[in-house]
Amino acid sequence: MKVLPLVSYGMDSNTYLVYDDEKTACAVVDPSGDVRQIDSALSQLNMQLDAIILTHGHFDHIDLVEDLALSKHCPVYIHREDAPMLHDPRLNLSVLFGTNYVANVQEKALSHGDTITLGGEELQVIHTPGHTPGGACYYANGILLSGDTLFDGSIGRTDFPRGSMTDLVHYAKARLFTLPDDTRVYPGHGGATTIEREKRYNPYLRGDGV
Repeated sequence: MKVLPLVSYGMDSNTYLVYDDEKTACAVVDPSGDVRQIDSALSQLNMQLDAIILTHGHFDHIDLVEDLALSKHCPVYIHREDAPMLHDPRLNLSVLFGTNYVANVQEKALSHGDTITLGGEELQVIHTPGHTPGGACYYANGILLSGDTLFDGSIGRTDFPRGSMTDLVHYAKARLFTLPDDTRVYPGHGGATTIEREKRYNPYLRGDGV
């Protein structure tokens, strides 16, 4: 699996293009900011967009969903617990950005343990509630797209409505720290890290027990 990071213009959140090694299929993860940036990256890769994959339903990770889904004619994947956030400005927090964003799309709801096929590879769905009820990470062959669950040296906020610090810490340790230590982690904000680094140095997640 290959990953191309794109920092969203104006949102300070990370959008990623992910594609299989043979470049037969490509997905965008958490599309936000400027659709022209995504189109430019797709053009450079000489690929079309086959899927939209969301780690959670906050506005700064979903604001291009409708534009891309309609223009590229591709499915939208999100964990079933966060699916309502696509259609409710209060839940996706777009009201805090001075807008009322609703994505008029028919999403494909995911559950923990599901897989998304992308060309010759599969992304495993790992449900990690806490930042949002339906927060999800996606793992494939040493690559983890962690959304706002796990950052370099930190974790996602849990002071938003329906957040839970207890859940986030529990599921991050129980479901992410069992991945190989050399797993490369691509978070929703900031730079990449590894599972080994977070086990050793993340102040929110150090210590025994889950």
